[in-house]
Amino acid sequence: FGFSRGVNLGIIEAFQHGVLTSTTLMVNMQEAEHAVELARQNRELGVGVHLTLTAGRPILGGLHTITDEEGNFRKLLYYQGFFDIDLDEVYREWKAQIEKALSFGLNPTHIDSHHHIHTYGNLPEVFVKLAKEYDLPCRKVNHDHPSLWKGVRSNDAFELKVDRLK
Repeated sequence: FGFSRGVNLGIIEAFQHGVLTSTTLMVNMQEAEHAVELARQNRELGVGVHLTLTAGRPILGGLHTITDEEGNFRKLLYYQGFFDIDLDEVYREWKAQIEKALSFGLNPTHIDSHHHIHTYGNLPEVFVKLAKEYDLPCRKVNHDHPSLWKGVRSNDAFELKVDRLK
């Protein structure tokens, strides 16, 4: 939600036809405000925050380890092996993304991440810290370190209701 007008409208159409009940907003993308406007018109749609490190530009400036030479987030490929980033940069950027969602007047229903980046390397530490700080449920929990996730609400599965697809 927020990636493009087409994606936004597709999400709303799916919601209005009973195919989905919830989405997550990429606050750093060019059509985030359009998505928020649509969410306000469709108040029953649950909207979470889709934290990103792999698409678009960060909310904050002056980040060095999570951006490329042009100031864009690094691509997913960077994280698919050994990577070296400043976890404080990640914390500050993800916190800024949550705060931006709140500044839109949204009451986020949950957090997740683009490309499930929150499951890579040490990023779960930052993700869990923010989930606890904002008391937000999480989607796609990494169960490799169960003690890390203690006290964090999450889903175990998703359900597709085929009878609703007409």
